[in-house]
Amino acid sequence: MSIRQKRWLRAALWALVLVWMAVIFRFSAQTAAASSETSGGVIRWLLVHFDSGFAALSPEAQALRMEGLSFLVRKLAHGCLYAVLGALTLAAFLVDQPPRRACPAALTVAALRGVLDEVHQLFVPGRSCELRDMAIDALGAALGAGALLLVFLLRKRAKRQQAIHAPGHRRGGS
Repeated sequence: MSIRQKRWLRAALWALVLVWMAVIFRFSAQTAAASSETSGGVIRWLLVHFDSGFAALSPEAQALRMEGLSFLVRKLAHGCLYAVLGALTLAAFLVDQPPRRACPAALTVAALRGVLDEVHQLFVPGRSCELRDMAIDALGAALGAGALLLVFLLRKRAKRQQAIHAPGHRRGGS
């Protein structure tokens, strides 16, 4: 990869990291009512499409079923948002750094963003700062970064194997 390509890739990946952080900020800036409406819409969509008996339930029974899933969906959303952030941040660091340096740096950036996200929610009507959400954010970032690292290492290994089996490759010493 040329220096120019590397610079472009680095800039593009960091731009994606910043865009994703803005997406997270947008969700965090929702009031409690707006956030509940957003997650409620997601839950309703999931139940309509994956629970064949949901539509036949009374409105009260539908509301109970949705309420039962609310906590799980909201926490999964935290984890998924930060899994993407962890993977994007790791990808950006891997442009210039080996994995042993890129991983801790990416996890630190993503976890700090999770802390800032929760602190930001202290200033949003009806929202709160929760340590549990910080932990979920950090775990999500670790899972996303871990998945990308696995792909990165497997790809590197495959390239090495391909080079070893390429015609003209000399085995052994000089």
